[in-house]
Amino acid sequence: MCGRFTLTVSGLEIASKFNLEEVPEISPRYNIAPTQAIASIVVGERSGKRQLEWMRWGLIPSWAKEAKMGAKLINARAETVAEKPAFRTAFKRRRCLIIADGFYEWQQQGKQKQPYYFQVRSNHFSDSEVRSNHFSDSEVRSNHFSDSEVRSNHFSDSEVRSNHFSDSEVRSNHFSDSGALFAFAGLWDTWQSGEGEKIVSCTILTTAANERVSHIHQRMPVIMSPAAYSQWLDPENKNPQKILPLLEQNANLDIVAYPVSSAVNNARCDRAECIQAIA
Repeated sequence: MCGRFTLTVSGLEIASKFNLEEVPEISPRYNIAPTQAIASIVVGERSGKRQLEWMRWGLIPSWAKEAKMGAKLINARAETVAEKPAFRTAFKRRRCLIIADGFYEWQQQGKQKQPYYFQVRSNHFSDSEVRSNHFSDSEVRSNHFSDSEVRSNHFSDSEVRSNHFSDSEVRSNHFSDSGALFAFAGLWDTWQSGEGEKIVSCTILTTAANERVSHIHQRMPVIMSPAAYSQWLDPENKNPQKILPLLEQNANLDIVAYPVSSAVNNARCDRAECIQAIA
């Protein structure tokens, strides 16, 4: 599974990487946990362009009776996502990219679990993959994310900013040279309570761990190739036979990992110490 991850880069880097016209206001996050607001890329209904939206981590299907269902749906298995009732509609129509630059998994060591921090090497994605990260015609025409859903963003500005680092805090010497900015494959949905409250939420897709991860954990998040971003985001692309192959890109990912302290176990600890290597 994927239960914690990081996003420590600047808004300018995110805008450049994902072809966003607006530079998002974002602060470093070292321990992003379920039910928190996470940065996701969708395609705007009117603009037909990529935009960053904040979503609650933990998918609440539109038909759910209670919002608490989302706490159990932080991940969706790529192998069954097209069939599971909680995910199959979103898989066809509401796919997103969830931005990250690292993630955590825990290795069972006797009675204890040792957390590890994983990064994709900065030179992993080829120049051709990066260049192909552009808007397809279908993306421009798409009606992917309605204005009402954008306006109904559940999280207030203060919630998004909470637990973040101030601009004055120094990030140097905390992040290794190997980390690349990347995107998890995600799904999103909008839920409305009986009182009219709307929550936009999402889930991260997972798959069998590749060779570099499997000695630590059996599962890992699906990390998308930049060349697949446009196809994944295109809501007109509803054929599972065309969508599912986009999730089969993890086998050759050049991932590095190192053990970190148990500080990351505490979801309230959102400091750079979470990614510091231990002996």
